[in-house]
Amino acid sequence: VRIPAHGERSTTLAKWLKRRHEIVRVLHPALPDCPGHLHWQRDFSGVSGLFSVVLHKRYRQAQVDAFIEDLQLFGIGYSWGGSQSLVMHYDVMETRSATTWPPTDWPNADTVGSLVRFYCGLEDARDLIADIKESMTRHLV
Repeated sequence: VRIPAHGERSTTLAKWLKRRHEIVRVLHPALPDCPGHLHWQRDFSGVSGLFSVVLHKRYRQAQVDAFIEDLQLFGIGYSWGGSQSLVMHYDVMETRSATTWPPTDWPNADTVGSLVRFYCGLEDARDLIADIKESMTRHLV
C-alpha cells in the first residue's frame, strides 16, 4: 500500500521539476524521456519514491549544498525504504567507471552539473514541492 503512495509523490515531483529552469534532466523511470524508460515500461508495473535530477552546471557545489541543507521536509541521506523524504548530492564520477558522465548522447550534455537524488516519503506532494521551491529560490539563483 505504501509503495504506490511513494511512487505517486515521486512522479508528481519529477513532473514539476522537469519544468524548472534550474534542472537540466530528470531521471525518473516513469517519464518517457528518461533513459531506460522502455525497459521500465516493459518490466515494471509501478515506481517507487526514488529518482534523481541533474542541475545546470552554473550552480557551484556550495550552492547545491546550501539548497540541500536548507530543505525542511527532506532529511539528508540514502533511503532504505522508509517513510520519510530524503535528499542528497551524488557524485556520479566516484562510482562510474565504465562510461562517461554525462552520457555523450544526452541533449544539452554540456550544461550538466550536480546530480541530486530524491526519495519521496509520505509527506504531501504539495508540501514537498513548496519546500523545494523555497530552497531553490534562496540558493539556486
